[in-house]
Amino acid sequence: MCRNCSSLPPLGKLPSLETLSIWSMRELRYVGREFLGVTEVGGVAFPKLKELEFYDCREWEEWEDLKEEATTIIMPCIKELELDDCRKLKTVPHHLLSRLESLKIKDCPSLKVE
Repeated sequence: MCRNCSSLPPLGKLPSLETLSIWSMRELRYVGREFLGVTEVGGVAFPKLKELEFYDCREWEEWEDLKEEATTIIMPCIKELELDDCRKLKTVPHHLLSRLESLKIKDCPSLKVE
């Protein structure tokens, strides 16, 4: 990924994506609904995504915890999440935690997982 980019594109629109690694986005500070890319009623963000990894996103502070609704489903197949060197990230969305089989956290001193 680009070190100078401060936001993520709507990658949730990619229907066949199963693995996603986001590396060295040192200007990223916020991840929200724009990352999901769902705008239509009944949409599914990341319909096949199983593995998600963020590495070296040192300025990332907030990952918006969007509530799933009957009209939007977020990452229904997610199994693995890895966060490494995301020093300022404070929380992980609750809807993801309940689906995970594997959660790996390294060098994320501000992160609180409930």
